[in-house]
Amino acid sequence: QFLNAYAEEPNGIEPRAMSVYVWDSHELIRDSQVPPSFWSLLERLTINHLMISLNAAQIQAAQARPEELQAFLGNAHAHGVAVDLLLGEPSWIEPAHRQELLNIIGSLHAFNFSGLHLDIEPDQIYRQPLSRAQFDDWVATLADAAKASPWPTAISVHPRYFRDSPYRDWHLGEQLSKDGIREVALMIFSSDPNKVAAIAHPILAGSPNLRFQIAQSVEPQLSPKLSYASRSPEDFQAAMRDLDKQMATEANADGVVVQAWSDLTRMGHESQIR
Repeated sequence: QFLNAYAEEPNGIEPRAMSVYVWDSHELIRDSQVPPSFWSLLERLTINHLMISLNAAQIQAAQARPEELQAFLGNAHAHGVAVDLLLGEPSWIEPAHRQELLNIIGSLHAFNFSGLHLDIEPDQIYRQPLSRAQFDDWVATLADAAKASPWPTAISVHPRYFRDSPYRDWHLGEQLSKDGIREVALMIFSSDPNKVAAIAHPILAGSPNLRFQIAQSVEPQLSPKLSYASRSPEDFQAAMRDLDKQMATEANADGVVVQAWSDLTRMGHESQIR
């Protein structure tokens, strides 16, 4: 059902290609000979950018046997699909653990990723609001990672850090630009494109030196107000076109990134997964 919704666009409208978080990449990378049907699936889903998470075991495997990961990355590039390295352990915010992140980045330098994406969320280890010291530690981790990365660096950020007090006075956008961060995925989880656009517009306008994607959720564990999981694939597709159209007035808007791959491919089959 989900795939059929992408078979034909209404009025010949071509959807903008999307990015997607892939938190469980074990099967993809283990099978270095990914079948052609997988790349056809991405094309039908209008996805041209994967953000691939590697767990500790996968990182060790890549270091010991690089051929599998290199083969997957080469195959992706041959099919016009960008692949970022996705890393997201919140303890790396603490100065005592920051070097662990830098070591991982250093150990994977030889791999031909298209970028590095950091989904390191302060909310997972701190209570709101963050102290200035906690905020500065978070930004310092992002900056050190960007400096260590051989690939362009992007991050996932909740909009509060651009919009709400006290953070708006701490000028996150300016700090990220100075520290070499090229792009931000704004995590505005809402199934109302008008609400999402209303939140996103002033943030994009206020940080013209950054590129922005808008992160949207299809996770079934979230409420229908936050996630498209309970909506039809056709509704989801129409909402993404609507959001894209509303954000097109911002020169630094780069489309949608979807959380997450496993849930996206199950849309339209909720009775089988609930």
